[in-house]
Amino acid sequence: MDKQSAEFNKLNTGPDQTDYIRKSFRVPVEDPLKVWVMINTRRYPVLDICFDGVRILINEMSEFQVEQSLSNCELTIFDVFIGSLQGRVIHVSAGENKALQCGIQWMDASENEAQKIFQIVSKMKNQLLTDDDMPFDTSQKN
Repeated sequence: MDKQSAEFNKLNTGPDQTDYIRKSFRVPVEDPLKVWVMINTRRYPVLDICFDGVRILINEMSEFQVEQSLSNCELTIFDVFIGSLQGRVIHVSAGENKALQCGIQWMDASENEAQKIFQIVSKMKNQLLTDDDMPFDTSQKN
């Protein structure tokens, strides 16, 4: 082959490049009625979850601003409640089918809160990767 079959463009490495790189696996939430976050007394369905944050469905772009601090968030994952979480808005954007979404990163979670989230998300991830037909089970089995 004498000719290149694809054209490559130089990557943007300027000051406007986003430095955020995802560090954890996002687990999609199939039933947003069972996983949600309460922010300022308003309940938002969770689209996906990872160890250090969530992506939620929102109604208006003006509900949140990038870098906005969020205090006293409450996360419910099936039958597990985790309260008093502090968060930071990572992005506000249009997703699939132009649905508005917001990414939130948990900040300064207590060791207990972080451990609860880690255990549940790990279990969700394992179930997703092994058998996606099985409903999620939060019970503790030894």
